[in-house]
Order: sequence, then C-alpha cells, then structure tokens
Amino acid sequence: MTFAGRKDIAPDMGRLLLALPRDSIVVFSWTVSEYDGLGFVTAENGDEKAGGKESRRRIRGGEEGRDVVSLFFPSEKRQDVLELIDALKAEGMSLELLREEEPDFPHGAKTEDNPEEFDSI
Repeated sequence: MTFAGRKDIAPDMGRLLLALPRDSIVVFSWTVSEYDGLGFVTAENGDEKAGGKESRRRIRGGEEGRDVVSLFFPSEKRQDVLELIDALKAEGMSLELLREEEPDFPHGAKTEDNPEEFDSI
C-alpha cells in the first residue's frame, strides 16, 4: 500500500490519503494541527497530481458525502500519526486509509547523518 514519495513536497514528508465524511474534515484537521509538529491536513480537489482516481471519488460504496484529504507528516512522526488515526477510529470517526506515500529521500539528501550537506546561512 506504499508508493514512492511526491516531488512537490519536502523530501522528508510522508503523505496519507484518507477518505472520511465531509462533516468530519474540520474536526480531523483541527485534531492533527493541535499536536505540535505532527503534520497538516489538506482537502484534495480531485486533480491527477493530488492523487488520481481516489481524489475524485466523492461517493464510495454507496456512502455519500465522503471526501479525500491528505495528511502530510514528518517521517519521524509516522508512528504517532498512525496511532492518532487508530485512536480516532476507536472513538467512532469513519476514516479509510486509501494510500500512503513514503518520504522521498534523494541521493545525498540533507540529514543528520550527512551534516556536511546542510546549507550554510
């Protein structure tokens, strides 16, 4: 269920595409944003770049009013994000994980293991 990372976000950011009821998007986004450094949520507009067929889907399996959102997160927060999603599901929020895009670390990426690659100010 994982795919290569996107080129239009920071290379250390992962992305989850999630389907959830339209009336839960604000609560979901607010919940994610309240955890400092956990990530951020954007609603998808249905173009190919945003996620293809999954992003255009507004009715799935007879369930009306479900939209697709992206949850972007730093790679080191992946486990925390998955735990939050599990907790929200346990509390009754209807979330469906459609796809995961892993961080895309290019060759020679700037990391703590490669400090000489950091830009000087």
